[in-house]
Amino acid sequence: MRLIGELPPALVLILLAATTVGAADVGTALMDRAQREGTVRVIAQLPVATAPLATRGTVAGDQARRVAIRSARGRLEEALGDTAWEVTHAYDNIPYVALEMGADALDRLRLTDRASGIVEDRLETIQLEESRPIVQADQADAAGWSGSGWAVAVLDTGVDGSHSFLEGKVVSEACFSSNGSCPNGGTEMFGAGAGRPCDFAETACLHGTHVAGVVAGDGETIEGIARGADVISIQVFSRFTGSTCDDDTEDPCAKTFTSDTIKALDHVYSLRDQFEIAAVNMSLGGGQHSSVAACDIEDSARKAIIDQLRSVGIATVVASGNQSNVDALAAPACISSAISVGATNDNDGVAAFSNSAPFLDLLAPGVQIFSSVPGGGGASISGTSQATPHVAAAFAILNERQGGADVDRVLDALRGTGLPVTDPRNNITTPRIRIFDAAQTLPGGTTSSGVQITPDGKRTLVSKDVGAERWAITYDAGDNTVTGNVFKSDGSEPSFVWCEYLFDDGAADPYEQDVTFECSGADACPGPSCPEGQWSVLATVTLPRAFFLPPLTAASVTSTTAVPSQLNGEAPSGLQITPDRKRTLVSKDVGEDRWAITLNDDDRTVTGNVFTPGQAPTFLWCSFESDDGNPDPANVLLSYSCSVADRCEVGPCDAADWSFLQNVIVPGWFFQP
Repeated sequence: MRLIGELPPALVLILLAATTVGAADVGTALMDRAQREGTVRVIAQLPVATAPLATRGTVAGDQARRVAIRSARGRLEEALGDTAWEVTHAYDNIPYVALEMGADALDRLRLTDRASGIVEDRLETIQLEESRPIVQADQADAAGWSGSGWAVAVLDTGVDGSHSFLEGKVVSEACFSSNGSCPNGGTEMFGAGAGRPCDFAETACLHGTHVAGVVAGDGETIEGIARGADVISIQVFSRFTGSTCDDDTEDPCAKTFTSDTIKALDHVYSLRDQFEIAAVNMSLGGGQHSSVAACDIEDSARKAIIDQLRSVGIATVVASGNQSNVDALAAPACISSAISVGATNDNDGVAAFSNSAPFLDLLAPGVQIFSSVPGGGGASISGTSQATPHVAAAFAILNERQGGADVDRVLDALRGTGLPVTDPRNNITTPRIRIFDAAQTLPGGTTSSGVQITPDGKRTLVSKDVGAERWAITYDAGDNTVTGNVFKSDGSEPSFVWCEYLFDDGAADPYEQDVTFECSGADACPGPSCPEGQWSVLATVTLPRAFFLPPLTAASVTSTTAVPSQLNGEAPSGLQITPDRKRTLVSKDVGEDRWAITLNDDDRTVTGNVFTPGQAPTFLWCSFESDDGNPDPANVLLSYSCSVADRCEVGPCDAADWSFLQNVIVPGWFFQP
């Protein structure tokens, strides 16, 4: 190859999530730039076949994958020949290579069949985008959950709703300022302009706009955490001068009375019938409190309205404070019914300024967070004030996800799925929020992910939300049994269930018929496989026959809602054999995927669901082809031809609408305890 001369170093290189275009379809813009500037940076996709599902994550599979990638990269380099190009990043585990190249190399690249796609390797600066991926807001957004339809009330120094980052976001405004610092010169103001930024403290009056941008900003180059959410702006600060500002960084300074914040919280409660309010953001506070009980007593009035808000599904999310306390939080974060938030840096270390205590609820990024400031600009600011709106925004996203407000459920989801972060100052471990992981544990409203009937017509595959659980099951019409996995919302391992038909109510219309089953679970023995006598009856369950039928509305059968949360666990969930010995139930991680499947002994078919993080489940049907004749049932290699139901948009797919996926070779031990 011919190396390119050294260029000035880039600040940050980020591959944008642009659609990969075919190598031959590269637009003229890249070529024009290469000719004009001498070089361009691109990332080329290598034509390497997708790894079989059963081999992903295995040592042998990873090694084979790396060999294939290196080979494909070598063939591409050979094709580029003596044109001007240089590899900037050679990836081991993904079929891509980053290149810097001149116009002649780019022309060669777009014409060769040794690259299947090309995207520009673009320059981006790190701003609020950095905290979005940390808390998984980008993944939640990609799945369709951006907080749309929900509002967050920002009790702060006011919000500049004319800022391009927040344009159209502010849906309601008010001001409560005991010193008469509202825009109208009074102590209260409502309506347009009431919640605009204060103008009496240069630094503090930026704060509310910055916080609101973190919550719900939606700009061309950066985005807030819940970019689909709205903002209710309530200005609660007053102008002070002199000795009152001695503990501040400026004079005049901005401070708020507890009574003003209580009034603002009360106002939020009154707005609950006008807006779907997910949370109140209070990036403010004072004092230090090492006891929740004492705090509740000392701040009982504010606790009362916070309790009231929580009772109607509105979370009050409060900054823990920036005094570096290791055993105390500021008020009102210390109130038992508030959601307290501390700050972490981009490396998931607890920020040195962040208050901590055993009763701290959550952590979120709060160091050098870039967001909007009044007048149209932006700034990077650190503090628990910046961590708090990440959590308030998470409530908007997760309320959208579950189709309603439930503070306890969302808080449990955030705490249960958060990344454990230990504060070295006091050895207290607190979860740092992961929004998308939390979303996967929540029920998805009334949306069910649908039904498919296998091409042989013998079995019905179901993946549906039942309350807070996801049922990934197979219904066998031959003997009216139900087998499969039930995933709980708390992220624990799934339950293996086996249900025998008892009776139905005799209704002629199957969509009106109720069917009663006796369901048993393999939970009465500690081993990996329960003998028949150790399956215990869980319950008698009555289900509508429609549960096993496609919706009458012919709605799409593909889920965009819940998927099991326990993907990529440290160990696979295991396997159970049903008491009638007819089926083997499997719930195992295969690479990044969770296989929740049934091996049917009568015809050796495999049926069920394959869950991939962030995607709807794939309905899978695999017909047995052959084995290698190995007499060892653990080491015999079983060959299957697997198909998926992906060629019809509504109703269950006909046999012809199931697409061949791939041939899969599975070792016998995959179906053994």
